[in-house]
Amino acid sequence: MDDPRACDYCGVTPVKYRCTRCQFGFYCKRECQREAYKSHKLYCRPLAEAVEEIIAEARPLIKDHSRLNDKEQRSERCFLCLDEGVIDDDELVNPMCGCRQANSVGHLRCFKDYLENKAQNELKGDLKADISTDALMQCDLCQQFRMGIVALEATLLAWRYSDPSGEHLSHQVKNLSSEKSTQAYFSLTKLNILLTTVDVYLPNLHKLKNVRLRLLFRIKDMIKASDLDYNNTIIAKAQMNSHIACIYKVDNCTTQANNVLRATHEDLRALTDDRPDVTRKINSMRKVIALALADNLIVLTQSSPPTSNYFVHLKEAETLFRWLLTLAQDPNFPAVQTDKIIFQAQLGQSLRLQFKFNEALEAFDLSLAKAKRTLGSNHQITKQVESDRNVCLTEKDLLANS
Repeated sequence: MDDPRACDYCGVTPVKYRCTRCQFGFYCKRECQREAYKSHKLYCRPLAEAVEEIIAEARPLIKDHSRLNDKEQRSERCFLCLDEGVIDDDELVNPMCGCRQANSVGHLRCFKDYLENKAQNELKGDLKADISTDALMQCDLCQQFRMGIVALEATLLAWRYSDPSGEHLSHQVKNLSSEKSTQAYFSLTKLNILLTTVDVYLPNLHKLKNVRLRLLFRIKDMIKASDLDYNNTIIAKAQMNSHIACIYKVDNCTTQANNVLRATHEDLRALTDDRPDVTRKINSMRKVIALALADNLIVLTQSSPPTSNYFVHLKEAETLFRWLLTLAQDPNFPAVQTDKIIFQAQLGQSLRLQFKFNEALEAFDLSLAKAKRTLGSNHQITKQVESDRNVCLTEKDLLANS
């Protein structure tokens, strides 16, 4: 799938090439990339180094969520070195696994040494050692995954071991085996999730968005080289594209977000699989993508003045809501109880905005009846559907009397 962005040099869409250092130079052909280099090089290296900077900024914030309070710092003991309290400014942190706190808290330095030793022991014992992110994040006692700052250090360590050249996160990794690429893919995916936990606290939010985009593009490159089968590769890429589209939308690039979501939805629709569990995964991902795309299309119609594609957007949204409603009614797909109600109401909204008031009222009536039957008349969703139905009825009467 071509990237939906326009060429940084000539503005042509779609682009086929991307700067391998910073991942943020987009070009339609090699000639444009060469011509643009004079200006591109001025910000290319700083952007490439931004990944390490953001991790450096995020680390103390993530650690802050994991550290024990001052009273606990004085009374608790590190389960690894058995020393009490803060040692040489190294505070006690809670890895937030399933163990009781007294059996799990430790100094961050001790955790990092423990993880390093665990990785080294794996390498000594087996040439196919499991030094994946999940293996390092999993607690040996309770078998649950650690979170917070310990998870971050485990993720970065797993990334380092997935790259035999020892390059930094900001560099392009080449010639990884399919096994290493799969390991690197999971490491960067975890890192992206961990960065989202502190995004509202970082002072340089714009840089964080760029870093997350860069990581997501890198993850997609890793997926291509991983040992996932075709269907799971498309599903994994779809997950990354949903994150990319979300960042585009936050930056008010709704059209770019829609281009990503639309192409991703088409890729997923083309997949077929006889295995029920894989089919459910495909449909679950399609549901996420379709809902995001339909919501974005409705947002585009709210602009003032209306866009020239007003009815085209609404018709596409209507088609997506009809498919979502069909999926929610499929007995083989585990839908949330409120899905049928919400999708039916959203279908009504898309019809109302197209001035198809009779069809819209029919959709609202079905949604309202289901809401009253399953949720009750006083539920917030029921009240919202009833309010939307009344708006539709009022607009129909106004149009009839005009």
